[in-house]
Amino acid sequence: MATNTQRIDALEAKMDKLLSLLEAKVAEEPKTVEQPVAKKPEPVAPVSYVEPKDGQNILIQSLFVGSVILSYGDGKSITLESYGEQRPVLYRDLISMVNLNKNLADEGYFYITDPNAVHFLGLETNYKKILSYDEIENLCTYGDEIGRVKYLTNHQKSLIPELLAMKIANGERVDFNTISAVGNALGVDVNSIAKRIEKMKKL
Repeated sequence: MATNTQRIDALEAKMDKLLSLLEAKVAEEPKTVEQPVAKKPEPVAPVSYVEPKDGQNILIQSLFVGSVILSYGDGKSITLESYGEQRPVLYRDLISMVNLNKNLADEGYFYITDPNAVHFLGLETNYKKILSYDEIENLCTYGDEIGRVKYLTNHQKSLIPELLAMKIANGERVDFNTISAVGNALGVDVNSIAKRIEKMKKL
C-alpha cells in the first residue's frame, strides 16, 4: 500500500504534467493583437454668419499700389490713396460699392475685412483667391502663403511681385527663397522689376 508521502509525490507529478500540457496548449494558440480603433473625426460645425446692419461700419483696406476711387451711388465716392490704407464704410454703402465696382471687388483691389459682409455680398469664392494685407505682408517676409500665389486673381498676381520688387528697391530685407518661389510660380523676374523701379526713382 502506498504511503501518504508516495501519494503526495504522485499527485504533484500529475499536477506538473497537467501544467506542462496547459502551457504547451497556450503556446500553440495564435496570439490576438488588438488593433487600435480609429477615432471618427469630429464633425465640423458650419460657420454661422450674421448679416451686418445697414448702418454698421465695415472696414475696407486698399490692396492697390496707388489711389483707387470707389463710387457708391448718387455721385458719392471714397478714395483710398495708397496701398494698405483703411477706411470704414457703412454696410449699405458697401453693398452699392461692390455692385458698382464689381471688377475691383472681385479682383481684390480693395479688401473687405468683415467675413460676415464678404459672405452676404457673395464674395466668398473670390476671397479664396485673394490674400489680405496681412497675408501679403507675411508672404513678403516669410513666404508662408507661397503655395497660394499661382491661384490668386490676376490683379494680385501682378501686385505681389511689384511689392517684393519695391521692397528690394527700397533696400528692405526680402527672403531670397520667397523671391525665387514667386518668380517661378508666376513666371516673372522680380529682380528685373526692382531694377526698373530703382531707375525710375533716379529720374
